[in-house]
Amino acid sequence: MQKRLLDIAVIAKSTNERDDQLFMQLQDDKTRLERWIGAIGMTAAVSPLLGLLGTVSGMIETFKMMTLFGSGDPEVVSGGIAQALVTTELGLVVAIPALILNALLSRKAKSYYNELESFAILISKSDEQANTTEKTKLVNEPKVATQSKEKTAKQPPSVTQVSLEESSAT
Repeated sequence: MQKRLLDIAVIAKSTNERDDQLFMQLQDDKTRLERWIGAIGMTAAVSPLLGLLGTVSGMIETFKMMTLFGSGDPEVVSGGIAQALVTTELGLVVAIPALILNALLSRKAKSYYNELESFAILISKSDEQANTTEKTKLVNEPKVATQSKEKTAKQPPSVTQVSLEESSAT
């Protein structure tokens, strides 16, 4: 992703065009970084609900069996309760790692996006600094030339210049 940002900076014809393209690329990169994080977050949110749904359906099955066969037989009751507990467990087994993974990947993606943003700003600033340095050189060069001419005009004439002037006067 950094290479794409650098390529944009090299290819761009003007600073405004470069900055616009860098911004668009950063937005695209952010979308790519966060694409699957939402799916992981959704899995972390939905899996406990699916476990709860399994629990409820297991308890309904238990009550149906108790209605048909009575509550005297423990095998009838235990089968539905086991189904309820297994689905709850599976929902939590999926939800907890998904929640942790979502948190870790979100932080990692934000951190990397911040690095990309800093890199794009650095590219933009370095080009502006180079332009400012060039402009400063161009502005200072005529001053240096003018100052050297002024110094030459203000300096007293040398001995050879005086002797040449005297000999030409005679």
